[in-house]
Amino acid sequence: MSFGAIVLMQSGDPDSDEFGSLDPTHDSAITEIRVEQHLSKQTTFAIRFQEDFDDKDAAEKAQELFSKSRGIAILVANGAPPEPGGPIPADLRCLVRGQIENAEFHINVGGSGSWFEIRGQDVRTRINRYNVPSQENGDTKEIIERLVSPISKSPSVGQGIKKYEKNGLSFNYRGTDLEAVYDLTKKSAYCFWLTYDVMSLAPNPGFKITTKAHIEASPERETSKGPPSAEGFDGLVLGDTDAHKFSILGDAESCETVVSFSVTSDNEAPTSATSYGQDLGDGTQSETEDATSLDASQNNGPGVAGTGGTEGESLGKGDNQGDRCMTVGGNGEPDINQWLAFAAATEASWYIRAEALTSAHMLQGIVEPHQVLEVDGGGCGVAGKYQATDVTHVINAVGHWMQVTLRSNSKNQTEELNL
Repeated sequence: MSFGAIVLMQSGDPDSDEFGSLDPTHDSAITEIRVEQHLSKQTTFAIRFQEDFDDKDAAEKAQELFSKSRGIAILVANGAPPEPGGPIPADLRCLVRGQIENAEFHINVGGSGSWFEIRGQDVRTRINRYNVPSQENGDTKEIIERLVSPISKSPSVGQGIKKYEKNGLSFNYRGTDLEAVYDLTKKSAYCFWLTYDVMSLAPNPGFKITTKAHIEASPERETSKGPPSAEGFDGLVLGDTDAHKFSILGDAESCETVVSFSVTSDNEAPTSATSYGQDLGDGTQSETEDATSLDASQNNGPGVAGTGGTEGESLGKGDNQGDRCMTVGGNGEPDINQWLAFAAATEASWYIRAEALTSAHMLQGIVEPHQVLEVDGGGCGVAGKYQATDVTHVINAVGHWMQVTLRSNSKNQTEELNL
């Protein structure tokens, strides 16, 4: 482990789950690793190697080793960063499993300071190559499972929202399989992210890394019976924290765990979404509306949880703050348009956005998208629960830095304010 990360190369064919370590020469030539993780987009990565020259010939020959679309995986420790040259940590997390998609070789005059960099995306690229008109039938859950099967043998897919009959209206798409999955993900108000299971092949060298696709609600829903207007739906509530705490200002018992923290809130965010649908069979028209609270008191920790998808009572509206509605969808199936309205209202409910800069050393661990974190030390208007949506990891000889984007749909209020 050269510095804070293990870079692995795939062994065998592209379907193999086995990865081996780089040879010491290339491993020691790594100067920086960058991984950009997103909640519902492909993860991207870049690895830069220092390059030296010997009589006009590249000494490291990294461009020869990485010239093809080789499979790559990047592992890091979820805990205190390991000592250079020390044993491999027990708790390893895979930030990305993907493949090399392009490379850049930068040569300075005289050779000094030259570098070679490989870049790529996660394995979703494998289902994003063939663009042909296609047709699928069955429940949306079944369709998604079939489309992601080349990259995930046991995906976790949320409840289907519609069944496309063979003799009725099929699910037709003209793009790639990945674009079709994203389309169904949006219509289902789900997110699409990947996790990885890491297993050492000891006593043999290398690791086995399996990919698990998640197409489901993030954060988890209390129930999955339908949109907020459906009976029994309790909305999106940030549940138990599953990552490290962000302490903005330390005290006698704890230290700061972030370098900087900024938060913005949009009091003019839409509070409801309306969709209009037309049944393609009988031509009947329908209208649905889903409401979202600008400040449902549901993520404040202890206390009474509000109901997501309905008007909250925790923060009274002043004379200058009213409801704002948006229209989504168009002519189409009423049930799908209802879900589109729900998805739009849910997205609008995340009216609080934050940015944090931290490190694996400060947190004694790492943060990844989908995780729920607790923030404290910034006052009642800042403290509370947030969900990580994007994390940029920069790993070099100095440390493992993380730029984290967070969101929340409620303020932690100690008393009602009149805005």
